[in-house]
Amino acid sequence: MLVYVDESYREASAPNCKSTFAGVLIREDRYRAFDKDLFRLKKHFWKIQEPTELELKGRFLLSERAIELPKNREFVRQLIALLKEYGIVPFALVQDGSLPLATLKGDHLPSLYRAILRRVDRYMVEKHAKYHGVLFFDGIDHGTNQKVATSFTNYMFRHGAGGQLQHVVPVPNFSDSVVTPGIQVADVLAYCVNERYV
Repeated sequence: MLVYVDESYREASAPNCKSTFAGVLIREDRYRAFDKDLFRLKKHFWKIQEPTELELKGRFLLSERAIELPKNREFVRQLIALLKEYGIVPFALVQDGSLPLATLKGDHLPSLYRAILRRVDRYMVEKHAKYHGVLFFDGIDHGTNQKVATSFTNYMFRHGAGGQLQHVVPVPNFSDSVVTPGIQVADVLAYCVNERYV
């Protein structure tokens, strides 16, 4: 099972600051068809010719100003219908405070990462016990990705709680959101949930 994860957060100085990790889980055998249908949906609404011409972003679709546009509201309705059609499972976790990933220090895996791992592992145990979740995160830059990967791997192999997560592949993957529809959908979900809690 493929799990695409992205984050949304407010700056630490913002009132009632929250951070959110959201993920979407999709079966590998359905991903290609979903990718094509999502491109058709984007093409219908924005007349694009290539999938990479338009990167879905929550703040462009769901900000207070953007959601007033009937076109955006209808696109989001049809996006939700598409997710249901493909049986895509959403995950979201929220915590107080800001989590700017570019400033991670040390090899400590932040709590939102641990929580999403637990959530995915539990879902796999309950619904698809013969399979494993493979996590893909929105890539930031090489240095940050390396810090996250090191912390992730240390947690999965050296921490007691991480060692118990047997239904998650213990290696993080990083994707460019421009070319990864799963990350784009996770971005929209993360923004929506974060704004709801803010």
